[in-house]
Amino acid sequence: MFQTRKSPFILRIAFHKYFEVLENIRDHHPEPYRRDYVRVLLEKADRIPELRTGFEDPEIISKHEELLHSILSDLFPEALTYSEIKAVSIPFFNITFNYTERFKKLLKEAGKSFEIKIRNIDDDYFYILNCVVIIHSYFKREIKVSSPLYFDIPDKRGFIRHYRLSINADFTETIPTDKAYLLNEQEIDLLLDNYDNIDLWREKFPSDSWILKGFFVVSLTDVTSDFSLSELKSNLLSIDPETGTLDTSLEPIFSSYFEIPDLKTGFMFFNQEQHRLEKLENNRAFFSSSVLEYLYEKMDANTIGKEAYEALAHSNKPIVISDVHQYIRHMGYTHLTEYFLNNHVKSFVLIPVVKEKKLLAILEMSSGIKGAFNSLKVKKLDFIIPFLLFTISRFHYEWQNKLDAIIQREYTALHPSVAWKFREEAQKAFFSSFRHEEYSPKEVAFKQVYPLFGQSDIKDSSYIRNKAQQEDLLEQLHRLLSIAENIKENKNEGKKIIFALRILIEEVEAGLKTDTEQRVLHFISNEAHPHIEQNRHPEIKNYFRLLDPNGRGIYKRRKDFDETVSAINQNFANILEKREAEAQRIFPHYFELLKTDGVEHNIYIGQSICPTKKFSKKNLKHLRYWQLETICEIERSHQSLKHSLPYPLNIHSLVLVFNMPLSIRFRMHEKRFDVDGVYNSRYEVIKKRIDKAYVSNSTERITQPGKICIVYSSQEDEKEYYTYLQKLQRKGYVASLIEILEIEELPGVNGLKALRASFIY
Repeated sequence: MFQTRKSPFILRIAFHKYFEVLENIRDHHPEPYRRDYVRVLLEKADRIPELRTGFEDPEIISKHEELLHSILSDLFPEALTYSEIKAVSIPFFNITFNYTERFKKLLKEAGKSFEIKIRNIDDDYFYILNCVVIIHSYFKREIKVSSPLYFDIPDKRGFIRHYRLSINADFTETIPTDKAYLLNEQEIDLLLDNYDNIDLWREKFPSDSWILKGFFVVSLTDVTSDFSLSELKSNLLSIDPETGTLDTSLEPIFSSYFEIPDLKTGFMFFNQEQHRLEKLENNRAFFSSSVLEYLYEKMDANTIGKEAYEALAHSNKPIVISDVHQYIRHMGYTHLTEYFLNNHVKSFVLIPVVKEKKLLAILEMSSGIKGAFNSLKVKKLDFIIPFLLFTISRFHYEWQNKLDAIIQREYTALHPSVAWKFREEAQKAFFSSFRHEEYSPKEVAFKQVYPLFGQSDIKDSSYIRNKAQQEDLLEQLHRLLSIAENIKENKNEGKKIIFALRILIEEVEAGLKTDTEQRVLHFISNEAHPHIEQNRHPEIKNYFRLLDPNGRGIYKRRKDFDETVSAINQNFANILEKREAEAQRIFPHYFELLKTDGVEHNIYIGQSICPTKKFSKKNLKHLRYWQLETICEIERSHQSLKHSLPYPLNIHSLVLVFNMPLSIRFRMHEKRFDVDGVYNSRYEVIKKRIDKAYVSNSTERITQPGKICIVYSSQEDEKEYYTYLQKLQRKGYVASLIEILEIEELPGVNGLKALRASFIY
């Protein structure tokens, strides 16, 4: 067999379809000499029946090479043999013959060890491409392969040249064997929608289930220049705007594009303020500059000449030196001779990157070959300069944002109120990197800040989610049980499935455990579905329509619940973020929003967060009242929204008052702020436990739907927040009755009280 990789095809090289073309010429061509010539060819071909019926032995091609060349002469005109790159081929199977002379020359220059093969086709992609041929030719579906196919062939100088492959499949046919599946339109659509699911393709097109009979005519088009240009554009656009580094070297691509084997590149930025070149050490792996290296310390008219300096620094004119030694002798710059000689530079070009009449950078290319560069070759840069300019402009724009990038990398996306502190650390890291000094950004801390914590939590969310999950599982199990009882096939297997389904129903009805859903879905996927999916009972089709996109479970009630929670969270977040912009005007503070089943927010305010403004307790009181008013707005908005949602869920509203300032520290590993110190950790303990607390000596939770609960520990806090509630009463946010509650003792926490008032809608 020819193929070395698995394929749906059994290969038969044959010329039967092309013989039909020749027979038409023999029988109907107007010129007698043409009819006679083709008749002789066909008579010779008929003496070798394998050419029609098909063969696998490659020796048949070699044995009848001259006859095949004559037979195929209409497809391979002699007049074009030195200009076209063409052959007979079975591209997926590395079988190629009847080359044009230009193709032969390419292969000869590539060397005896070179093996022609299509670029970037792994076993799975190879298999799928074979299947696509069947869908296109046998099932008559028009399909475009997602990406073009290429050959990479080295030339005599060692350059890799790139050729786009065009395939003419007019002389092939695909024939199903008894192992083949004749697909319907829905199955073909399923395959095309799952292009990367190799298991599905192998299932629908088993190995050796089709016969590929005939031959392809392949043509190659040299796209080396276009390919190199595309690679250059892609690499220029991929330069990291933060560091100026590249993922891959540009030198091989430039070398291929300009066809200069020893081409070297250099690249440096130009400092407008100091009129000097600037280099980044992290570019050394990608650029081996030589001329720019010499000019690095001092670039002025005395170094490279007034005319050259003006061309680079003040205009968009490249300097092209075809013969370095002739240029030096002519201009009298003898001090350059030794440097160029030591660095094997005989020809070079300097290309300025200019925007709005300002020199941003210089790109250098050099070679040890005299005459490697000239003005005509440099003209090819016209296609690249716009992308180079865009990249450099982007780098200059991002230069001022480098500190933010360091903050993002070392810390996190930061609230504007604390970004200044991180910027201080980022500056130390940034400038240390340019000095090639090691520096690890330190943790950032703020002392003497007052915390504010609030949450609007969805009531009984875990129970409701669990109930929705239970109801979905029960519906799915009952539907499967009904189907299993109604279908008659495989009675013994069916009885086992029915028994197992009834057991699972009883288990789910009794209540869900941690692994219940996992075990139920595992049984459904591996036992129940395989049992029913081949049956055509109408109830089965309706059942599968109800499943989630993964085809495993019914997700109806849980989907409604998740969408409800998402809508509630988004509504709460929108209100908080909108009002938080107003709160920053009270005094700059740190704000953090967390979404769970509901939302909670953390606020830290104090002098250390904004040293440039004077902080006072008055700012804190304004922010505390703002917090209560915002929670009232959240509650009112939720009452308007909840009846339009699939689940009309209630919420609990809670505010925690902590009357002592504390310290917060940014935890590098967690990428977030946390309280700092053992004493301050009491605040975090209260936050984690308070929302589930009970009123002392009762079974009543302190948080209740339709009420705001304010937890505190001191008499001073009680007076302050009682005043805030009275103000909210006057505004019509809360009712007149204000409850004062004792809170049960919590582990590690005691002495807490709460104010509670009902919302007015």
